[in-house]
Amino acid sequence: MRPHRICRGGMGGKDRTANSVPGIVSALTLGVAFTLLALGVQQFWVVFIIGFGVVLPTATRYAKRSNQRTDDQGTTHSETDPALARLRQRYARGKLTDEEFEHQVEKLLVAETKGRDAEEPTDW
Repeated sequence: MRPHRICRGGMGGKDRTANSVPGIVSALTLGVAFTLLALGVQQFWVVFIIGFGVVLPTATRYAKRSNQRTDDQGTTHSETDPALARLRQRYARGKLTDEEFEHQVEKLLVAETKGRDAEEPTDW
């Protein structure tokens, strides 16, 4: 049998974007503040207050809210997984018993949640 790749569902790239927002905002805040300090601007410290007190929480909240909206609008990965679709077809044709179907679905879900490659269920 040929291995079948089961993709992680959800928002892989979007999660990374939401998690990187604090780092990006922090780097920009520090960069601007220290640049102003190097240029001799005495009120450089205001950038810390605005960056870490206003921009950082706002940007983080916006990124998380944006991800939640995308999750609510999208379909679940299991609805689009080709291996699960084939499994459902075989069950509908009567080629699998209830127990076999449930066992194969569990194998797919476990492999998907672990995020690693898994072999296709047996007897395909």
